[in-house]
Amino acid sequence: MKKLMVIDGNSIVNRAFYGVSQSLTTREGQPTNAIFGFLNILLKLLDEEQHGAYLDSYGRVGCTAGDLTQINREDYVRLRRGTFGNELLVPDRKSFAKKYPGLTVDRVSLEDIMLFVGKGEAQ
Repeated sequence: MKKLMVIDGNSIVNRAFYGVSQSLTTREGQPTNAIFGFLNILLKLLDEEQHGAYLDSYGRVGCTAGDLTQINREDYVRLRRGTFGNELLVPDRKSFAKKYPGLTVDRVSLEDIMLFVGKGEAQ
């Protein structure tokens, strides 16, 4: 089973800015603690964990019931059925958009993914 690594960037940046002991700045005096700390934490997480996908590549697709019958089940992770249509959580926005050019693929936020996991149907 593939793992999904969800990263809360705002929390990591805040932690990184205040967690770096020395004050790091550019030549002009702009603080760089957050960037330095964030990259260190992110690279450490990516190094330590075996993951199946990056959150940034995920997308959300709105479609009708007719569209849904044309979409291969392997091309989406979760399905959320609604009164006015369906929404799909897709693992790769770019490849999905190439395969199904008539459908619009939007970026997703962490809240969107949490809703799909909480209220969506697994494939």
